[in-house]
Amino acid sequence: MAGRRWIRTMHVLCFYTALVLLCSAVSAQQLRLQDIHTQILHPSPNLIQNASFEEVHSSGVPTGWLWSPRNTDATLRVVSDRARSGKRSLFITNGTPFGAHVYGMAEYLSPIPLQAGKRYTLSAYVYSARPGTAWLGGGGGWQFRMRLPASPNGWRRVSMTFVPGEGDVPFVLRLITESPTDGIWIDDIKLEEGDTATPVTSVSSSITQIEPVQEQVEVQGDGAFAVPFVLTLPQTAQVELVATLRQGTRRITSVTRRTRMEAGSHRVIVRGMAREVDSQPRQLILEAKTDMGRAEGQAVTRFYSRTGALRLLGELKQRLPAHEKTVAEMEKAGKPVQWARVSLTVLQNFVRYVEEDLNHKVVAPDGSETYPELRRALMQLDELREVEEHLRQQSRSPSPDVALWQCRGRRPKVVNGSFVDETTRPLFFTGYGHFGQVRADIEKFPAYGINIIQIEVGPSAIFPAEGEVNDAPIRELQQILERAEKVNVAVNLLISPHYFPGWMQDKYPHLRKRRNGFLQYCLHAPESQQLLQRYIHTLIPPLSRYPALHSICLSNEPVSFEEPCEFATRDWHRWLQERHGSIETLNRRWRTQYARFDDVPLPNPFDGNARNHLPSWYDYIRFNQEFFARWHKMMADAIREVAPNLPIHAKTMTWTLLNDSDVVYGVDAYLFSSFSDINGNDSVNWYSHGEGEYAQGWVLNAMSHDLQRSMKNAPIFNSENHLIPDRETRPVPAQHVHTVLWQEAIHGQCATTIWV
Repeated sequence: MAGRRWIRTMHVLCFYTALVLLCSAVSAQQLRLQDIHTQILHPSPNLIQNASFEEVHSSGVPTGWLWSPRNTDATLRVVSDRARSGKRSLFITNGTPFGAHVYGMAEYLSPIPLQAGKRYTLSAYVYSARPGTAWLGGGGGWQFRMRLPASPNGWRRVSMTFVPGEGDVPFVLRLITESPTDGIWIDDIKLEEGDTATPVTSVSSSITQIEPVQEQVEVQGDGAFAVPFVLTLPQTAQVELVATLRQGTRRITSVTRRTRMEAGSHRVIVRGMAREVDSQPRQLILEAKTDMGRAEGQAVTRFYSRTGALRLLGELKQRLPAHEKTVAEMEKAGKPVQWARVSLTVLQNFVRYVEEDLNHKVVAPDGSETYPELRRALMQLDELREVEEHLRQQSRSPSPDVALWQCRGRRPKVVNGSFVDETTRPLFFTGYGHFGQVRADIEKFPAYGINIIQIEVGPSAIFPAEGEVNDAPIRELQQILERAEKVNVAVNLLISPHYFPGWMQDKYPHLRKRRNGFLQYCLHAPESQQLLQRYIHTLIPPLSRYPALHSICLSNEPVSFEEPCEFATRDWHRWLQERHGSIETLNRRWRTQYARFDDVPLPNPFDGNARNHLPSWYDYIRFNQEFFARWHKMMADAIREVAPNLPIHAKTMTWTLLNDSDVVYGVDAYLFSSFSDINGNDSVNWYSHGEGEYAQGWVLNAMSHDLQRSMKNAPIFNSENHLIPDRETRPVPAQHVHTVLWQEAIHGQCATTIWV
């Protein structure tokens, strides 16, 4: 499963520009529209008053709303030059650059009495070429946020379904602008019960309107299909409905129906039949013609045919031997073959992955069959055609090979902010983590251009029971390191102290402490620290002699957020005495009246009131940061006792290094650099899909990498590089991954393992 997302990142690591190859129509394709069905809709009530902004306060702000530009130059006013319904809409501008806590805000003045646990849908119409970062939503901590996307060609409805909790009600609706925009028009906001955004009916209109229920429609499988639209009529009329399916300027098929329809909202369903239709986008256009005028709406429609996909896959399989022969002949002739081999490797492996997707069938209780991975299979077939074209280009004009790390019995060294080989040549390591698939695919990676992986093991695997040492995981790691050395793939080992033996907590119940994060036991207790040291002394010596062992990662996404224990309280009192010298000094600085240090309680981070007394809270933050760095140093020292030349780092989450609200987690960039040979992190840069100010979320990586490099001149190792969100189904261009990796390198990253 993990390997299936590699198709995009492989393209990037080849550094080639993707070429879009249009699928030619084949005789097997059948596509026609058959009929149009209509039914009356009964919209749900809108829980928002003045949702179309027809009522205006003398200040220009809509009645029932409060506007504050706060620390921006943003403006908000009701305008009459553009409206989706009625005569007016809301217009926002903003010229202030994006920044932390920088935003303008409109607030709906009447909190809405939603019911906790019930489903609601928020929707609005947006018209903007460049909306910047803007959203509509609310809830406790403003957790429900509906982004306002770009819609340069007309009004676009966006919606969000959410379930409020007790902390979200009554619901305060907010409209926020966070970054520059030339203008956003907003109209017909609606908040209603249920999972669906139903038509807006609060404002009378003399205009006939049509809009698709979904702007992007995906039809999976062969046979009948149906695409719904919503038609709103200002009065009863004889209506001619015309549905047309086009591809570009070419008309494919159409169907017409004439019928008398009542005033109000109607669901109009266009039905048709498709067989072996390719997945290229087509426009389904629905027109409504009446004596009052004409309206039109359209949905971009894609068809995903399993029969067609199997045919395309079969054709690709037939071409594969010729590609293999081409690469072999290039190599025999002494031509550069690295980039061609990357493309060939992708083709060889993904033919099988696509076939798995096409054969993955789900049978419903009624006996019906669906193929849930059909869409992904067809997307990959499209991309594989691009890979084929790249291979053909390389066969005609090969790109020069790139020098990659060669193990040759030596581990790379850390010198002057870089990884270097024995000749001091700088090295870059790029690869994947983190589970079983990377272990299985080690031998495949060099042909992809991949030269590092991250894998993990934890103390519970080595110490499964009291008095028992299981060396099977160590022997397995030795085998992996031997395999990796043979093919020049480096291995970063995460020693995962969060996999803590349950029998230890049974034996020492005081280890069970309430904590946030992966580490779910008392870190201050000497018993837990002693076990970790014993674990390291058992694990590391048998592995340290392998040159393919690149480095050790001490912890995974570490946070120190723990309720007080006797050991932490003892350390707290000692720390306070060292910091303040005397209880009198502490009392003067804190404005307190403690008789002795032992009387000072250790703040509990789970208690919100602990933050009310700022002097003690500030001291707790620093105490926690220093302790957490010492806890990591304890493990680092244990490693250096048995393997002094093995580089060490920790997988800190970059946002905990930067966000003021995250200082409570005990992660400090300078303190962590003090025990590290490598600046380790876990960071995120996701593609924006056309929303927001930038094409991707680059700021976090840039700031955090610069911060870490400023603390220590050591290479950055992002060992959990989140380029694409989990369970993302939308296409992500290869250029996004390409840009992420280059930007990280420019800001000091020399190694990364990508999360898949």
